[in-house]
Amino acid sequence: MNEQAITATRTPEIIAGEIRTFTASMLNNIIEIGRRMCEAKELLPYGEFGKWITEATGYSSSTANNFMRLYQEYGADQGCLFGAEVDCQTFGKLSYSKALALLAVPKEERETVAAELDAEHLSTRELERAIRERDEARKALQDTSARLEQAEKTLAGARDHETELNRKLAEARDDLQAADTEYAENERALKARIQELESKPVEVAVERDEEAIKAAAAEARRAAEAAAKAEMDKLRERLERAQKAQKKAEETLKEREGQALPLQEKLKAEAETAQREISELRRKLSSAESGAGEVAMLARMAQGNFAAAMDKIEAMKAAHADTAAKMLTGMERIVEALGERVRALR
Repeated sequence: MNEQAITATRTPEIIAGEIRTFTASMLNNIIEIGRRMCEAKELLPYGEFGKWITEATGYSSSTANNFMRLYQEYGADQGCLFGAEVDCQTFGKLSYSKALALLAVPKEERETVAAELDAEHLSTRELERAIRERDEARKALQDTSARLEQAEKTLAGARDHETELNRKLAEARDDLQAADTEYAENERALKARIQELESKPVEVAVERDEEAIKAAAAEARRAAEAAAKAEMDKLRERLERAQKAQKKAEETLKEREGQALPLQEKLKAEAETAQREISELRRKLSSAESGAGEVAMLARMAQGNFAAAMDKIEAMKAAHADTAAKMLTGMERIVEALGERVRALR
């Protein structure tokens, strides 16, 4: 008989009987129950699964949904018709409530977190608290790192702006120096031209008239002086514009420097604060993980001591049966007291 034939003979009634044979105490059994619930859901008409779960198995719809989700999250990929396996040994020893608590951890990190926290030896409440503290510490670390990165970007932008202002100021100073040089050269050229015109004789076509010569020289001098004055005015105007540009650039740079310094100090302080917060969060994260490890270590020590005591009592039974019985009664009371303590913490 092949697998298709076996599948064809299965019914919701058969699956319900199989589900009722399992005890939902450990994850291995829950995986089996969840697998069968998924199988029955595929066989039943749409909308009938919730009613069937309650009437046929005694589980509520919410519990069934949790079981199916645990099968989908923890079940091994090679699960088949004849059985389902837990994906790894780390999960196989977990209780139902602990397996649910670990669903808060991303699937790719779940096995590592369960092993690091020693989830098997923690109570469900301790496990939930350890996961919550781990997630809160990680988020706070990410937020602080983002703030530090943004502060560093803002500081870099302020420095770039300061560099650009310095570049523009240098250009304004170069322009001013070039204007001064041009002004001086033009002034020398105009003075030389005036001297040339003054020393040049005035030619008169008909006769040498001293008055005409003097008038012509004066007119030439006035024309040269007017041209020189016009050129000088233009140069002075350019010089004034360059000086104003330089003054404005210097004032802007001074203003920016006054703004940049407090900003740099503020960003530096924020960066230092962020670094301290990161260090503190890392310390807390490490402390939370080490605290869980310490609890696990103490639990293992207690388990080992309990096993050693039981071995001693078993060795005494043959020679001192009464004493061994009394000790067993005492051990039962200790176990009951410990159980009450654990239940009180849930």
